[in-house]
Amino acid sequence: MQLNGPLFKVLGFWISFIVVLFVSGSVLNFGLSGLWHRAVYGVIGTAAALLLTWLWSNRKWASLQEYGLLWRKGSGKRLLLGLLIGTALILLMFMVLLVFTPLHISPKKVQLSTELFLWLFSLIVFAYLEELAFRGMPFVELTRKYGFLWSQFLVAFVFAIYHVNYGWSLQVAFMGPFVWSFIFGLARQYTNGIAMPTGIHIALNAGQIILGLQPGEASLFTLDVSGQITPAIQSRIDVTGMALQVAIAIAGIVLTYRYHKRSSIIAA
Repeated sequence: MQLNGPLFKVLGFWISFIVVLFVSGSVLNFGLSGLWHRAVYGVIGTAAALLLTWLWSNRKWASLQEYGLLWRKGSGKRLLLGLLIGTALILLMFMVLLVFTPLHISPKKVQLSTELFLWLFSLIVFAYLEELAFRGMPFVELTRKYGFLWSQFLVAFVFAIYHVNYGWSLQVAFMGPFVWSFIFGLARQYTNGIAMPTGIHIALNAGQIILGLQPGEASLFTLDVSGQITPAIQSRIDVTGMALQVAIAIAGIVLTYRYHKRSSIIAA
């Protein structure tokens, strides 16, 4: 492995990025907690991702533009389109759950508060942070070295392990972040930037909480069943949710393969 090669650059970036996150998170634990901790941690992580991209790109600020990380003409439209795509996807999943399981939806009262705004700010920052770290420089360098198809799998794998590092189980990490990484990667490759995948990422994360798929203080709705949740009902809900993730994974992989083949034909 060449010490100045793409793989060395990507591994160096990811390792230093994780180290910075670990150190900054540990230091912040002494003075902050809850959403304030998460918000400040996200800002520091975002600054670190940009700085480390610059450092591992031979200290060239032009590289940030080359990797599609900076705001440019059309970024706002692509971000908005990403938000619409992410919203459509999460609503589709939500409707499937309501139709094929005994789950029903009920509204929940949420009051405007500092915590709510901190939650929204953190959600946006973390979506941008993760797109910087995984669909930024690493994605571009791996695609140049190994092609789009293999880059998708490599980045998706590391993206899942990254979430395991935060305490997620292997099953949840590989049925969630691993699967959605293919969708984010397709949006990134198609637009040559991270505005659209960031929009999709924000909408998916926000939608899950708002609709009660991942209950939280910012949830506007709750999902429940009438009466007691029996093992049979819980199994039906789990199987439906897993089937949705498998369907998204298949769609993401198939679309990735088709895009890869089409690009190869054009290049030839």
